[in-house]
Amino acid sequence: MVAFAAEAPAIRAGLFSHYLRPQLVGVPVSILLAWPAVVYLAVRAASLIVDGPLAVAGTAAVLATLADAIVEPRAVAAGAWAYAKMIPGPRLYGVPWWNAAGWLVVVFVTALLPTAV
Repeated sequence: MVAFAAEAPAIRAGLFSHYLRPQLVGVPVSILLAWPAVVYLAVRAASLIVDGPLAVAGTAAVLATLADAIVEPRAVAAGAWAYAKMIPGPRLYGVPWWNAAGWLVVVFVTALLPTAV
């Protein structure tokens, strides 16, 4: 659900477009399935490295963002999705800086959710 809550508004705002099918309100089902797996693995790996909810969440955010940094340029080059040019700033292989910022924030918050219950 967190992936959907983050992706759907960004798509509606025109920040990027997905071309993978099938989709749910513009978000590819494959993204909705893959995203929790990446975050889960990052949280589990982080919990082996550091202690405490904030440290685990921060480390998981970095690990998941690094994993995404491997996938994103290939996906953009393959035409799976494209980023709008409305937000200025650097891009690396077609991926804007704010993609990494988004991953860091969303994974950090997601990793903290179980501790909030």
